[in-house]
Amino acid sequence: MSDSFRQPWIRDVLLLDLPEASGATVRLWTAAALASLVASIWVAFLPGHLHDFWELRSWLVTWLIHGGNPYINPALEVDYPPSAFLILAPLGLFSDQIAAEICVVASAMALVAANWLLLRWINERLGRPLPTLLVLALTAVAISSGAARAATWQGQTIAIGMLFGVLALRASDRHPIRAAIWLGLAAFKPHVALAFGLGILFTRGPKIPLISLPVFVVMCLLFAPTVGRTPGELAGDFLGNVARMYGEGNHTTATTLVEAFEPALGARGAGVVHGSLAIAVLALIAFGAWRRRHDQRSAVFVVAAGLMWSLVFLPHQRYGAVLAAPVWWLLLIPGANLVRSERLRVALAAGMTIYSVLDLQLTLRFTTRAATTLFDSPAWTNLMQATYNVLIAESAASPLRLVIAACLCLVVRAISRGTEEFSTVLGPKEPEVPLAPPGPKLWKTPPSR
Repeated sequence: MSDSFRQPWIRDVLLLDLPEASGATVRLWTAAALASLVASIWVAFLPGHLHDFWELRSWLVTWLIHGGNPYINPALEVDYPPSAFLILAPLGLFSDQIAAEICVVASAMALVAANWLLLRWINERLGRPLPTLLVLALTAVAISSGAARAATWQGQTIAIGMLFGVLALRASDRHPIRAAIWLGLAAFKPHVALAFGLGILFTRGPKIPLISLPVFVVMCLLFAPTVGRTPGELAGDFLGNVARMYGEGNHTTATTLVEAFEPALGARGAGVVHGSLAIAVLALIAFGAWRRRHDQRSAVFVVAAGLMWSLVFLPHQRYGAVLAAPVWWLLLIPGANLVRSERLRVALAAGMTIYSVLDLQLTLRFTTRAATTLFDSPAWTNLMQATYNVLIAESAASPLRLVIAACLCLVVRAISRGTEEFSTVLGPKEPEVPLAPPGPKLWKTPPSR
């Protein structure tokens, strides 16, 4: 282990010794989270940002104001399912400025609520739960990430989908109908709903995911008449758009690991390998979850595995890394035993914290532009551009994506070996020392009058 990570203050700041984190560190991360939220909201309204929101806004205006079908408009590329239009309809009813403000604020609030509730759900299943202040610190770490900032200033709605998924997960214990409704609402972001749906399926059975399907279908059926299409025609419009945007040879900017295999195997061969790997890993998660179905602590790993599986095998852009928060937390919690080697745990936890919170890919982007402007040299420009292409998050083989894939392997391995070694978060309880027998009284109690 690097000598740097042996320094107590560095380990404290990076939350590597989580149970012993100081109050100053908790306050530091809380301030960092607030600063990150404020900065992302401020940047969102600068020129050139909120492009995802403006694209969504154009879809909603085409539907609500002009009465058109956004799926067949050649000027639009709509990859949201029909249910999304009903859920996000308020963003098309207000003026541009008010709608943008609602979107940004709602996204930021949903991000905070989703991370807090998800961490509370995980915390309830630990051997000895973390104190509330440490839960606050871990929530702040996730909110301080570059992925969270990108989701806010791009005007993305992934945080709203994530909040619906977390609410479904929390309700799945005792309220299956309520959980199914939340999961059906989350399906307006299909990859997010699938990620949480896998966790619920493998821990609670198929009942909730099956009930959520009619919720999603009914919302799509309600949308069809508003654009003058039959349900079958609307399904064809939507699936046709998805096939054009994410089909063979066109992955848009949302990459998957399939691109890592394309140079050697070609597009079709890479797709076969990618699909085979996705099915094989999913089967391993399902088998491990079935073996540990009576252990509520294993449910934490199963849910984390579902989220990581979605990140690795489904198309995601940079902001999709907000779904990696549970694995990040499990690495920071020593008692979770996600990794047996302390050196590997520290390296992965510190690496994810530094890489994500400092947003190295964005920093490198600005550094590349500044360097190429300052040093007008073709060799220097090529070197900086090559480094940028390797480290940028949208790259299929970027370090962040490879770390996410490695974390998926660790979670699957943790599920397979069970939680017999899942130590308590705060360490073993101190043995209770029996009280000494009372000694002789030194004085007599005066009789009551």
